[in-house]
Amino acid sequence: MAWLRRNAQAWKAFLLVGGVLLVVAAIAAGAALALGVLEPSLFPALPDAQTPFGILHFTTGGITLG
Repeated sequence: MAWLRRNAQAWKAFLLVGGVLLVVAAIAAGAALALGVLEPSLFPALPDAQTPFGILHFTTGGITLG
C-alpha cells in the first residue's frame, strides 16, 4: 500500500486514460450500432449443430430445433 500512496498521481493518470478509452469505445460501439454494422446478412451462416435433443438450425430469423 505504501507504493500506492507514493504514486497516487500515477494511478490517477492510469484511471483517467482508462476512462477516456472506455468512453471512446462506447461512442464507437454506439456509432456502429446506429450505422447498422450488425446487419445479419453481412455474416456467414452458422452450420447446423447436432445436440442430444435434435439438430439446431441457425437462421437469420432465429434458432430452430429440428
